[in-house]
Amino acid sequence: MTHGLDTVAIFLKNVSKRYRKYERPVDRLKQALFPQRNYGEEFWALKGVDITIHKGKATGIIGRNGAGKSTLLQIIAGTISPTMGETFVDGRIAALLELGSGFNPEFTGRENIFLSSKLLGLTTTQVNEKIDSIIEFSEIGDFLDQPIKTYSSGMKLRLAFSVYVAVDPDILIVDEALSVGDIFFQQKCFQRMEDLLAKNKTVLFVSHNLSLVKNFCETAYLLDKGEVVFFGSSSDAIGKFYQIKNSHKNIDVHDKDSSSIQTIRTNSISYNGEHPSIKKISDLTQNSIWKSTKLHSVSSEARILAVSILDPRFIPTTVYQIGDVLKIRVYFTVPNLDSCHIGIALKNKFDRFVFRGGSYFDEKAPLISANDAIQCFEIELKLNIEAGSYTIMLSLEQSKLVPNETHRIYASPWIGPIEVRWDYRAQKAPFLGMVGLPYKGKIVSLDE
Repeated sequence: MTHGLDTVAIFLKNVSKRYRKYERPVDRLKQALFPQRNYGEEFWALKGVDITIHKGKATGIIGRNGAGKSTLLQIIAGTISPTMGETFVDGRIAALLELGSGFNPEFTGRENIFLSSKLLGLTTTQVNEKIDSIIEFSEIGDFLDQPIKTYSSGMKLRLAFSVYVAVDPDILIVDEALSVGDIFFQQKCFQRMEDLLAKNKTVLFVSHNLSLVKNFCETAYLLDKGEVVFFGSSSDAIGKFYQIKNSHKNIDVHDKDSSSIQTIRTNSISYNGEHPSIKKISDLTQNSIWKSTKLHSVSSEARILAVSILDPRFIPTTVYQIGDVLKIRVYFTVPNLDSCHIGIALKNKFDRFVFRGGSYFDEKAPLISANDAIQCFEIELKLNIEAGSYTIMLSLEQSKLVPNETHRIYASPWIGPIEVRWDYRAQKAPFLGMVGLPYKGKIVSLDE
């Protein structure tokens, strides 16, 4: 089968996948015995999907849970067949879809290297040639000759990824597997995937960690409810993802967290009010990480229109090092609303507040009510926090009579993830622990 395009690695046209949901197990048996009747409810996991992925490219697949990502990957990998549509895959596929899915739990790591490699098409001679490099890359040490059932999820990842890249696949599919690895092994994995791309191989990368998708993939497909709703640069796809996510979620402006969090005061935030309404808001927010679905509508309500996350040179990014300055630009309107402030909150991956502040807590003047004019508020936040993943939320809020409490008028969804990185093995850290507190130390004379 050919489509006349030698550069195409994966081609799907009008691919759909139907499942049936049964209320009782006996209904499944009845359906098998009497296929002309309908004993279950139809569910379409994919609907008319068109995808073209070229060789030598890293392409992301993103979407909410239940969007159809796993079904799509299984069709590409050949583990399930589409109900209808046309599929074309050029080359050997190594699909890391589920940790340990190709492993026998009773076999040792060494035995599973041979088992998985054979399933991926290698001969015994080829496995013997590659086994030393697989063992070295996996870093599982003395556990190599222990049963797989004794391995942690991280150890299974190390072994599985080591085998899959060692077979030199034409197409490597990675579905969320790297989320269980430590940062050091993740770095090795991404370097190995870069090596594959340099050899004109294809990488299909699926992750809920959107900063990884943005930094590794040039382009991305966005799925929603079984359909491809967007294809373009990974940055634009992520922006569209947040728009869809926000449209599916009703934001409660009276969030229970808003009045019960101890405020952290710091001098690392600075503010600069601007009025960019003379420019088109679409131009100003083209690289925003989040945009309101009502971006272009006129409203008399106070609301946040878009949020941009930038580095000190105003380049959009979501990846930083400890101590970097994160810039946030919040585009908003506050018509006919007095004593309004911008608030910011930061949570870690364990859903714990790391910081909450804003113009009210920094004793800045309230925002200016300016009819329907679009305004911009800029925040600088020095990331003296431990390496990890974080999300932020921006809000419009008014002060209450009680200190340290505000009334939230409007809030963005939680945006991110923002990755704060540090190579603790190679670089001396500015501090250890959750936050870098201001510190001074000196030797004093005993006579003082």
